[in-house]
Amino acid sequence: MRAPLVLWSILSFVLFADGFSSLNQHGGSVIIDKKPSGKFSVKIPFYENIEKGRNHLRVSEAFRLMVDSTEFMTNLPVDEDRNSKVLGCASIPLFGNDVCMLVELSNNFCVEISLNGSNISRDDFGWICAKFYESKEAFENVGLDTYNLRRIVADHFNSQPPHPGYDADRTCNDELVKSVFYDEYHRKSAMNELSNRGYTVIDNVFPVTNDEQKKLQELLVEKTCQGAAVRTDKVSFISREDATYCGLRTQFDLLMAMASFLNTYFFIPVDYKNKPIPPATAEKPLTNPLTVQAAEYQRGDFYVEHSDNSLDRDGAVRANFRHITCIYYLNENWECTEDGGSLRIYPGSSNLFSSSEAKHKCHYVDINPINGRLLLFDSKLYHSVQEVKKDKSRLALTLWITKPDDSGVRGERWDEGLPS
Repeated sequence: MRAPLVLWSILSFVLFADGFSSLNQHGGSVIIDKKPSGKFSVKIPFYENIEKGRNHLRVSEAFRLMVDSTEFMTNLPVDEDRNSKVLGCASIPLFGNDVCMLVELSNNFCVEISLNGSNISRDDFGWICAKFYESKEAFENVGLDTYNLRRIVADHFNSQPPHPGYDADRTCNDELVKSVFYDEYHRKSAMNELSNRGYTVIDNVFPVTNDEQKKLQELLVEKTCQGAAVRTDKVSFISREDATYCGLRTQFDLLMAMASFLNTYFFIPVDYKNKPIPPATAEKPLTNPLTVQAAEYQRGDFYVEHSDNSLDRDGAVRANFRHITCIYYLNENWECTEDGGSLRIYPGSSNLFSSSEAKHKCHYVDINPINGRLLLFDSKLYHSVQEVKKDKSRLALTLWITKPDDSGVRGERWDEGLPS
């Protein structure tokens, strides 16, 4: 894959955040036309037939602004002849000196996006379509139906492996982590619980104040895009700078330091079948993300039973690289028997195929999300957030420690609801 990690990170974040949440009702398949000359193309229809020239300038302007928004592309001059079919042209040096991207008027019903060059691939074209889809609002505002782009982008991202994370040693702080265990006995006990039963709970970990809770709530304004039948909380991915603003830098640093700590103090069986993907190594197989997810559940909010890293339908590979889920709770005077909002976990469910199977075969344990409680559990276990019963805010910070390997993981499926 030639696209740099930063481009992958930006595009994957944009598309994950969007969630492909508003499907158009189309049928049939989308064909990427591969011509012998080294050209991939796709036709993007207008919502309705337009008079020639009516929206051409607006499409050209949307294209120009999209290209100007990234350092990986450069706008090239086009023939301004009124009869010219070329609405936009750009070079992409990253893909080769002879590679260019064109937007042309195919007819009064659609435009054609094409990538031309001697050594381009379907993967290259997928990245280009992803960039167009990132700017979908601008193109929809000039009358283009981005459904075909959506199909290509979904296929493209579903063929990519998940991000392998970042070197856990970058955020190593063993002294901070050790401070939450009181002593060596408690540390070993917690590691044994995590290994043997799949989860461990550590209390009185830097409890937060009312002020810190309110500042975190300021960042939580958007509902998740997974659908009201699945989860209804608000989420935001926060950086260390965001955490510092909220007065939560210590808690953020603790979560970020956990992967390095577990690399040293937690027993992780050697996988002789699958090799680690850098930056992971056999000696230090766990890696970190760059951000932490903050979530707020209010009265009536819930998250149905799910696994953070489920098996695929054939049981051959996992959905992603998540290995240990770390959750820090920030809720003063919370009692789940009255307030709801417990984290319901199903020990022994890590190798099951569905939440219904977990509920049928496994006993559950309810974790009360009290202020200063740190929960670590096997990301493969099924769990849920029970409905909040009272007019209270349930706040949590979550970090997923990853263990990237070459087992064939291809990431979560996106756009499963699209017609085929």
